[in-house]
Amino acid sequence: MVFSQVSNWSFAALPATCLVITDESRFIMMRLLLVFGVVSCGYLLLSWLVSRMFPARRKGIAGWLFGFYTISLMLACFAVSARAKGAVYVPLFQGVALLLLNAGFLVALCGNWFIHRKEALAPLPMLVRVRAGYWFSLLTNSLLWLVIFLQVPVVSPEKNIIFWVPPPLALLLYFGLTYLLFDHAHTWFGLRCDPEQLPTPLKNRFDTLNKLVTDQGPYQLVLLGRGIRNAVALYTRKRVLLGVELLEHLNEQEITGVILHEIGHLKDTRYLRYLHLLHLLIPFVMVGFVVLSQGRIFTSPGVEFAVLIVGLIVFSTVMKRLRLKGEFVADSFVKAFPGGYHPYLLTGLATMTRLNGMDKDFCKKYDHGHLDLDEREEMVARGRFSISRKPVRRFFLVFIPFLLLGVGLQIGWSYLFPSAGSRWGTMHSRYHDQYRSQQYDEAQETVAELLDFSVKKFGEYSRYTYISLNDLANISMRQQHLDMAERYVVRAGAAGKQLFGQESLRRIRDRKILARIRIKQQRPDEAEALYRQILNTQQQLGDKPEKITSTLYSLADILEHSGRRQELVKVYEAIISQYKSCVPADGDCPSADIFPTLADVHVGDGFPEKGEVVMVDAEKTVRLKKGMASEEYGNIIWDLASYYRNEKKYAQAQRIYEQCLGLAGQIEEYIFIGCRYGLAENYRLQNMAARAEKEINLALSREEE
Repeated sequence: MVFSQVSNWSFAALPATCLVITDESRFIMMRLLLVFGVVSCGYLLLSWLVSRMFPARRKGIAGWLFGFYTISLMLACFAVSARAKGAVYVPLFQGVALLLLNAGFLVALCGNWFIHRKEALAPLPMLVRVRAGYWFSLLTNSLLWLVIFLQVPVVSPEKNIIFWVPPPLALLLYFGLTYLLFDHAHTWFGLRCDPEQLPTPLKNRFDTLNKLVTDQGPYQLVLLGRGIRNAVALYTRKRVLLGVELLEHLNEQEITGVILHEIGHLKDTRYLRYLHLLHLLIPFVMVGFVVLSQGRIFTSPGVEFAVLIVGLIVFSTVMKRLRLKGEFVADSFVKAFPGGYHPYLLTGLATMTRLNGMDKDFCKKYDHGHLDLDEREEMVARGRFSISRKPVRRFFLVFIPFLLLGVGLQIGWSYLFPSAGSRWGTMHSRYHDQYRSQQYDEAQETVAELLDFSVKKFGEYSRYTYISLNDLANISMRQQHLDMAERYVVRAGAAGKQLFGQESLRRIRDRKILARIRIKQQRPDEAEALYRQILNTQQQLGDKPEKITSTLYSLADILEHSGRRQELVKVYEAIISQYKSCVPADGDCPSADIFPTLADVHVGDGFPEKGEVVMVDAEKTVRLKKGMASEEYGNIIWDLASYYRNEKKYAQAQRIYEQCLGLAGQIEEYIFIGCRYGLAENYRLQNMAARAEKEINLALSREEE
């Protein structure tokens, strides 16, 4: 796809949509839900076993299990929603992908609860922990909703159509979703706590903290109920979220230090501001990536996957670095605030770590966007940001397993749920196998089934349908069903015109099939006109010499059967011109056999001197183009010697045969032996029987060796 050629593209609002659930879709959904259920149950079972059987190493093992499950879940959801794309958009797959994504988040949170519940201070019930964690997952993963939504077709390369509604609609959905999640989701999930219903001591502590927050700026303190043992600053909303359990487990100085830390985030006009701008940029970058992906800019799916993974890792690395620096700025604000609250912040964070069942090095191991207690204390004491976590090593430890996992999931997914394109390819390969083995009846049935599948999955005007129609026309012609073949190839021509335009190298196939049909219908004039149109398109658009030569040979057959010798000579001369202009390294040169073919035409027309000129020119041209050690050169000098012999120019023939024999060890052995026999025949025609017998014996001896 070349976006600069906008004039070749048309615009449409939305693709055609299909809301009907077919038997095939229902079967895929059932298999998908079964696989999801098995994988999820396996993950929960392994998490439970790890928590009981490997208490010392359970967090490390569970971290890999959690990462494998969540990454697998996301990739599977993207693959499911990608099935919605095509000539007809099927939103059913995206609905199922959203369902699986949310269900997978809940399963992942349940598995994580098994690991941390034993270390947590006053462990929460699973339902409360999962409900709170699910809300935070929605806040931090709304981008996934956007990516899945953007599987709506944006570009159709087969039809040269750009759908202009989905990108802005997806952006509106993303920003609208983000606004709703930040402002209202905690109320919908029943996570907000009314301070007026708190016991008097906790209510007084909340009022004191609320006054502290409002005194520092236009900020708001929101109290969340049980299940959220954390404090979070919403930079874009100028809001601090505080879990009510922190009022119970932290003393007055500790909770004040934690709140001041969150106020420090709100006052950060540098790193948190950059982080916010980066969050605003990501959806636009993702829209651009999807447009490029559907426009087939990437050379292969592997390149596309690598670009996506590298982009995500780079973005996440930058975002984590900004978050780490933001943590340092917030800690510095607490350090500079009157009252000496920074030590209390550290003890408060230590209590929060125990409340959530995490160890002191949790951030170094798992949460790379936050600082552990020793890092906070050391950096604030130095007064400058400095952290060493081996980012290069961590990059490869994340990138390589993620890449291998992605490839493995793609292979497994293609096996369990083959895409329409891969299923078409399988059927097309089966057709070619049947055609090559001359099972023409079976091949015709296969390609007819292939055409029905192509129209259903990709539409009438698609590359798959175009190829299927041409194949069906070709096999019908082979079966001598000319009327049927003509209908299919005319239909293919209409599809090709819609796909590739009136004049395109990609449309040559349907025209060539139609020309062959015209020949079988005894309509050579129409076939000749078609071949000349094809030749004109190839020459204007710069097709490969070998393909232009094929068209010229087809045209030559028509001219030869009609006895138009002068035009035939011109066509052969055009083929020789293609041979001379081609580059041997490209591997697209026509055969040098055209030279003796043209020479025979001149001899048959009574112009042997013209034939000699052609053959002498052939020897010189092939020698310069392919070299004297090439098989093609050996054949051409054998043809030249034979030409002289047939014209009774025995001296010239003998000279060329001896030149051929002088290339012993350089040319192919069969050519060398052929020259021996040719020289023997040349002697026989001159009544030199002894010499002829000698050359024959030498040739026989060489053959025996």
